[in-house]
Amino acid sequence: MNASVVWLICCVLASGIALIALMTLLAWGVEKLIWSHDRNLARPLKLFGVALVAMLLCVGGSQLTTYTPRIAGDNAIAELRKIDVNGSNQWITVRGQNKNAPVILFLSGGPGGSQMGNARVALSELETDFVLVQWDQPGAAKSRWSIPRSEITLERYIADAHAVSQYLRQTFAKQKIYLIGESWGSALGVMVAQRYPQDYAAFIGSGQMVDFVQTEKIDYNLALRIARERGDQKMVDKLVAQGEPPYYADSIILDTIRYLQYLDGEVAARGQVHAPKSSLYASILAPEYGLVDKYNWIAGLFRTFDQVFPQLYGVNFRESVTTLKVPCYFLIGRHDLNAPTQLTKEYYDLLSAPKKEVLWFEHSGHAPWNTEADRYTQEVRRIVADNPSGGGS
Repeated sequence: MNASVVWLICCVLASGIALIALMTLLAWGVEKLIWSHDRNLARPLKLFGVALVAMLLCVGGSQLTTYTPRIAGDNAIAELRKIDVNGSNQWITVRGQNKNAPVILFLSGGPGGSQMGNARVALSELETDFVLVQWDQPGAAKSRWSIPRSEITLERYIADAHAVSQYLRQTFAKQKIYLIGESWGSALGVMVAQRYPQDYAAFIGSGQMVDFVQTEKIDYNLALRIARERGDQKMVDKLVAQGEPPYYADSIILDTIRYLQYLDGEVAARGQVHAPKSSLYASILAPEYGLVDKYNWIAGLFRTFDQVFPQLYGVNFRESVTTLKVPCYFLIGRHDLNAPTQLTKEYYDLLSAPKKEVLWFEHSGHAPWNTEADRYTQEVRRIVADNPSGGGS
């Protein structure tokens, strides 16, 4: 387990403990203020009250002062928006140097994840030619509490992605928009493009997910084989103890992270993948998020992933989505072990679409949009130029 994941887990635990401690102190202070007649407690309780009010003001102020960084230009747009999505409040960022440019909706990975911060940094060059929209999906970050956790289903994701797409088409007067999906977002993108092809000029998938159960089994067994080859008995014992996926317990994300991070370490050890342009911390520390949002970014990922991932075990696009009525482009890292490239190649070979293309990024793993951002941006520009239906109404 690498440092980033350990840091994430520690943040979740520390945030939860801090919240419990705050609520406990609040309850204790209120009780003392109501029932205590001890004058010796008056000054400490006043100090406690002042500190508590200051803390609450700090938290509340951080939530009220969130923003997305400004983009210079008379026709530019840079907005953090709360929008109505099928009766719930969800959040998007809308950014571009020309608000009349073609619109791209970026679907983050997860489920429960958000790339609002680090995709803004990594894909900033796209803002020159497009309006780039990041969406915090239900259960993720700023949209964590948009709907009850029990209502977060595949159908709800599809319906909400459609609603966000409709909102963007109407707001920016576009016949069609462009859709980019990464990791889990690539699977959501396929499902949305299949159901609502009239909304999209093209679909671009990165870290393309095809068959979730097969993916997890391949990843698990690859990590186990590498651990045995390295003589890493400690990791072998951990993987054997948790068993082969699929998993259904509340610790799905932790069990999954164990072998995925081991594979990430293997990719890094090969030295063939470029360093990412933006990091995990860019998302959590982004100005789009207040203190509560930052906690929800972490906790939402853990809670939503465990809620939704078992629902994905029945997804196998090689059987369920063999035809798409929109141009499809797969921008794939050559060293992607998280989403096995052999599954993407199999899917590409049998997929029927008006146009289709696989583009290989030789110095990337699961996130070529971040590790080879310059080339990724160039390819997106080319794809839009080849499929110009998103220009206007």
